[in-house]
Amino acid sequence: MEVVAGDLTAPDTLVNAFHGVTAVYLITSSEDAYASMQTDARIVELAEKAGVKRVAVLVGGYDEGPLEEALRKSAMDWTMLKPVEFMANALADWQLSIRSEGVVREPFASVLSARVHEADIAGVAVATMLEDGHHGQVYWLTGPEVLSRREAVKFISEAIGKRIRFEELTEDQARAK
Repeated sequence: MEVVAGDLTAPDTLVNAFHGVTAVYLITSSEDAYASMQTDARIVELAEKAGVKRVAVLVGGYDEGPLEEALRKSAMDWTMLKPVEFMANALADWQLSIRSEGVVREPFASVLSARVHEADIAGVAVATMLEDGHHGQVYWLTGPEVLSRREAVKFISEAIGKRIRFEELTEDQARAK
């Protein structure tokens, strides 16, 4: 296996990475919550020119942008993956306060979500790049169970064997956080 460096925000750095590649997995979001990476749509042109046949793209948020539009217009098979909420985000957001105080502070305690594990997202991405029948599909990815924030904290508490309190924040408190 050969490792080739590239930057999704600088498409020309990917030319060598696309050499001999038939399927590509792209992302449009960044590590910064709610921030878009602004993955350049030129990637689609370069991938297609290099002979890439299939593209799976992890769409950050609900809105599609220039990259997704370019994929829809391309001759490549494409699949959009739209996870509702990553399980790891909850763990990353809550771990410090759980460890230090035994508490999670969040707004909207009763809002339901079917958080999805990243390994499940990866499994779907691999299937769309290796199997026929996914071209032109938009898959909304969810976890196996719908839970409120309060319920999710309860399950984490049980799993780690530590009592964790849930404190519901008001919208104003959450904005100030």
